[in-house]
Amino acid sequence: SDIQPDVSFLVMVGEGGDCKSIRAHKFLLAGCSPVFRGQFFGPMRDTGTVFEIKNTTAEAFGAMIRYIYRSPGATTFTLAAISCPQELIEVHELANRYQILGLKEMTDCALDNLVITRDNMIFTASIAEKYKNTEFEEISKKLQIRCLKFLYDTTSGAHDMVALIQKTKE
Repeated sequence: SDIQPDVSFLVMVGEGGDCKSIRAHKFLLAGCSPVFRGQFFGPMRDTGTVFEIKNTTAEAFGAMIRYIYRSPGATTFTLAAISCPQELIEVHELANRYQILGLKEMTDCALDNLVITRDNMIFTASIAEKYKNTEFEEISKKLQIRCLKFLYDTTSGAHDMVALIQKTKE
């Protein structure tokens, strides 16, 4: 667009304290999210132009912004490139936080269809455990059940489970 973005979001990158700046347009954000609408145009609006975003990653926040900026009616946005359960849950949490229902539905579907493999099963189970007693407990339970089903379907005893754990350590 020829219209310059009028708001910036600073999102933490990693543990080092570095921030990534993600720029956007207030009107577009407000049109997609009642939370942004209240933040930018409501009676208690914030008049700033730079906002720090906490409790998420730059990758997840960037995915949410890409969803908002997708072409209307087009299927140009997909979560297919995200295979990490942690990042999918972070995008889901942002969709929930900013009340972007279409993105929330997409992340629900992506988490339901996440392929559990020998390489990601233990990590996926640990992510599910992390969200166990949170507002995302339903997602946590679904992931735990899928991990248990994977174990049941692919192992035939303690020896197989030990081998899986050893492979994961490597």
